Parts: sequence; C-alpha cells; structure tokens
Amino acid sequence: MISFVDLSDLEYNKYMGVLSDYLVRLYGKLGRPQADYGSDNFWVMVDEVVNNWSVVYPQEAKDFTSDVKLDRAVERSLGASVKGGFKKSVMYPPHFYQMIKIFFPSLRLQDRKFIDKFLIRYPSFNASNYT
Repeated sequence: MISFVDLSDLEYNKYMGVLSDYLVRLYGKLGRPQADYGSDNFWVMVDEVVNNWSVVYPQEAKDFTSDVKLDRAVERSLGASVKGGFKKSVMYPPHFYQMIKIFFPSLRLQDRKFIDKFLIRYPSFNASNYT
C-alpha cells in the first residue's frame, strides 16, 4: 500500500471524529452561515468551535491559558504601551485557528470588529491587560 501521508504523527483524541462530525452537521443545520458578525448562527457556530476545540485539544487549551497568563504578567505598563504602540490584543491557538478557518475561510481573525465581539464572549483569548 502506498501512503502519501504519514499518519503516525497525527495527534489523535477519541472525541475528534465524533465532534468533527457534530460540527459539520451543525454547520449544515445552521444553513452554512457566513462570517457575518451580526448573525446569531455565525456566533452559535463559533461558540461550538471554541467549546469543541477545548475538548479535542485539552493540553493545547491548558497550555494556551497559561501562555496568556504569562503574557499578561510580563506586559508593558499602560504608559509604555501608549508610547511604544499597543500589541495585538488577541491570541489564537493553532488548532483553534485551523478549526475556525475550516468553517469560515474568509473570516479575518484580526478584524477589529470581530476581535471586539469575540473577546466579549471569550475574554480568555485576550492577551492584553489593556485592550
């Protein structure tokens, strides 16, 4: 058998297949929502991606939480941030980024409007004490 992909390096979780199927079915039931920040169906899908990411990748979720806490702890003072320019206020873990981009490939994750609404729902993704 010829294999073009080495599957031995893939991170596998017993929930991965079930939750992936669930997300695909939900996406269809919601009418394949577009990246419209005002759409309730869009945010239902984003909520489910965030919730399922933390189940499928629990170690990444734990590491991400500690990384955000560390970033906040060593962040410059507000005065230094104003003088030197603010850093971006949101961080996305790699697998979350991949999952959200599967359903919303045109979603601009650095769009200020998206970030503002996203951080209201998920303050744990906020990498800054000031934004």
